[in-house]
Amino acid sequence: MNPQPDPVKERLLSAIAARPSRTRQQGTKRAFLYYGLASAAMLLLFQVSGGLAHGSSRPPDVTMPLVLGSSLIAFAAVRLALGRGRAMTGRSWAVLVAVVSVVPVIAFTWQTHWFGTYTEPFQRFGWRCIALTIATGGALLGAVIALRRGTLANNETLHGAAAGAAAGACATVLVDAWCPLANTAHVAQGHIAPLVVLTVIGAILGRTLLGIRARA
Repeated sequence: MNPQPDPVKERLLSAIAARPSRTRQQGTKRAFLYYGLASAAMLLLFQVSGGLAHGSSRPPDVTMPLVLGSSLIAFAAVRLALGRGRAMTGRSWAVLVAVVSVVPVIAFTWQTHWFGTYTEPFQRFGWRCIALTIATGGALLGAVIALRRGTLANNETLHGAAAGAAAGACATVLVDAWCPLANTAHVAQGHIAPLVVLTVIGAILGRTLLGIRARA
């Protein structure tokens, strides 16, 4: 008895055959260009918003480990969300769900851990933090979607959501260096809520743009 064909594999192979393939060098150059432009945009937005000087009222011995920890969270999120893993179709749904659900919790726990270790200079809702997170994270998410558009055969929505969560985690690194507040209400509203918004945006873009059928 012949085994049943795998529709996901057939769709992927069909898409590969239907379009000219880039060499590895071309793909690498394209990724460097897109991610380089996104990184430049993120840093420009950070500097225009005031840069490190905006958060200088927080002690450096608090800011440095806070930003370092957020950087490690972002690095793990990017590796898990954007890495291919062992399968040619990308990360499994379980890994993607873990990124989407765990990243906001870990980021919130880490940032609020520092509350009470110094005197906060003021109390604010966090509109500027929301704007900075969405703007910087959106630049990175846009690069990911552009690079991966029409390349996924399954779990497109989850891949997009995980990419949004990873982009939000990267944006959080800059916002943590920029914002001198770590109280629970502000972090939830100004830092984590926009991370969740980026996750939702990523899910929508993933569903509409990342699937192979989106380019048919």
